[in-house]
Amino acid sequence: MRGEEHEFSRGTNSRLASEEAVMWGLQRMNVRGWVEVITAALALTFTVLAIWDRQWVEGLVGAEPDGGDGSLEWLLVVIPAVIACVCAYAARRTWIALAPAAEG
Repeated sequence: MRGEEHEFSRGTNSRLASEEAVMWGLQRMNVRGWVEVITAALALTFTVLAIWDRQWVEGLVGAEPDGGDGSLEWLLVVIPAVIACVCAYAARRTWIALAPAAEG
């Protein structure tokens, strides 16, 4: 990146600089980063839907696989929530790794 000068690294207008930094990062995000972001979003969506309707498993299968105590449903809430957190953290680490070094 030697010789390249980015507007966001100069700090002339912080809002403009911030927007340009985000656009710069989005343009350079690799496939792994996008997979992490999309997986986190899908897992979070599934978590919210599973919390919203906790009896969806019984409706889908037509039986109570956990004997009606709800443990399977809570397991299906916790697992995607953990996946969402791990993928969001990994996406953030990928984003930081792609960020240009701060000039000082």
